[in-house]
Formats: sequence, structure tokens, C-alpha cells
Amino acid sequence: MSAITGKDELKPNPGSKEAQDQGCTCPVLDNNHGKGVGGLFWMNSDCPLHGTNH
Repeated sequence: MSAITGKDELKPNPGSKEAQDQGCTCPVLDNNHGKGVGGLFWMNSDCPLHGTNH
């Protein structure tokens, strides 16, 4: 899992309900339900929406 800064305008934020509906497997609580924490988001590297392996 890794932290990212900023926001991808084309995808819903990691951990948000919208992202989960699209198959996101990033942590929900760590990402404050898609709001991030201090401008940071945590992503799973194998997330089909936000991961680095896809």
C-alpha cells in the first residue's frame, strides 16, 4: 500500500463509495471514505482502479 497526494480528476477518490462501486479495493477508513487525510490517499497496488499493477 502506498500514499499518494493530489486527486485524479478522472477517477473517484480511493476509498469513496463511488470508487468502491467501480471495484476499488483501497482502504475506506484510512482514506476517510474518499476524503483523504491531509491531502493524502492510501492505495492498494493491486486495486483495479487506482493500483500501479494495472
